[in-house]
Amino acid sequence: MKKLLYTVFFLLILQVGVGQTYISGKNVITFDSIAGSSYLPANGRIDVQQGYNQQKALEPGLNKYGRGPIGEFWMHDGMLINLITRIYDNPSKKLDLEQERLGIHPEINYLHGTTPDRSIFQDYFNEIKNVNNFEVLIWYFNSKNHKSFLIQDNLGRYVIWGQIHCQPTDRVKAQNFIDTLFQSISFK
Repeated sequence: MKKLLYTVFFLLILQVGVGQTYISGKNVITFDSIAGSSYLPANGRIDVQQGYNQQKALEPGLNKYGRGPIGEFWMHDGMLINLITRIYDNPSKKLDLEQERLGIHPEINYLHGTTPDRSIFQDYFNEIKNVNNFEVLIWYFNSKNHKSFLIQDNLGRYVIWGQIHCQPTDRVKAQNFIDTLFQSISFK
């Protein structure tokens, strides 16, 4: 009888240990704890490892530095959505999106004393806009399979870093979906 109880107990612990994980990363919180979106329901998330594998399949060279999966993942219409949601410790630390935009602008990324390669600038898009009760910075290269964005609520409580990953044939669909996704988000 003891052996049976130990066996059952061991199997229960083993079952708990191999359960699916839907969020990962330091100080990352669930998106649905601070906001809502019809495209990002809590019960629609996919397992972190499954999301990471899907991300690597869509863009094999993207994680060349060995960064593991961070945040939460959803699939929508063949596109992978990855969000990393965090709480600001201090609302006065709210990001200046114009400064962030300048920091990631490709024209800045050149060696001193050389002429910047402006051809990459023609492929690049970035925009800052206000949507509902938050502001957003969007940036991406048209020729890449991921579109990036940074959202922060107007009160400076939360920040969400996100990416939409897609097949090369779905790049325009992903670009168009960004605005649709933003319109669906509302902070609590």
